[in-house]
Amino acid sequence: MIKHSQRRRIFAVIKAIVTWMKEKGVVTTVNQVRKQMMADFFELYEIELSSLSSDECSYEQAEQFIGWLQSNLESVNGDREQRQSA
Repeated sequence: MIKHSQRRRIFAVIKAIVTWMKEKGVVTTVNQVRKQMMADFFELYEIELSSLSSDECSYEQAEQFIGWLQSNLESVNGDREQRQSA
């Protein structure tokens, strides 16, 4: 089962991505992005995260999702740094 600390990490990364998106002029919410990221993760890895609060989401699945989210955040941060240096 997913731990509360994992859930907090997931939402922290998603909030950072949402902040970046809003800077780009995209109107969205944390829940919209979370649901889309969960769907994208499923398409890539065929691991369905039906709910972050259900017993069906294992610790290992959550860790893999967090790693994938963090790699997306790193690319977002890289884009932000490139814009600032330009």
